[in-house]
Amino acid sequence: MSGRVLTTPEAETASNRMGTIITGSLADTLRDLIAQGDTLSEANVWDGRHAGTFRSGWPNTRTQLNEALEQLGQLRTAVERVRTDIVAAGGGA
Repeated sequence: MSGRVLTTPEAETASNRMGTIITGSLADTLRDLIAQGDTLSEANVWDGRHAGTFRSGWPNTRTQLNEALEQLGQLRTAVERVRTDIVAAGGGA
C-alpha cells in the first residue's frame, strides 16, 4: 500500500451517492422484494405448477437476498469509513 492520499470531488460524490443508495432505495427495494416473494410463496395466494416451482426455490432465494442485505450493511460501514477518510484528507466539509 502506498503512502499516497488522493481525494477528488468525484470520490466525494461517489461515496456520498453509494451511501444514499445503500441506506435508502436499494435496501428498501430488497426488503420489498423479499416481502413480495413471501406473499407469492403462500399456496393460498398463488398455486399451480409454476407457483410450486417458485415456492421450492424461494427459500434459497430469500436466504440470498437476506445475505445481500447483510452485506449491504457491511458495505455501508465501509462507505462511511471512506467518507471519513475523504474528510480527513481535506475533501468535503
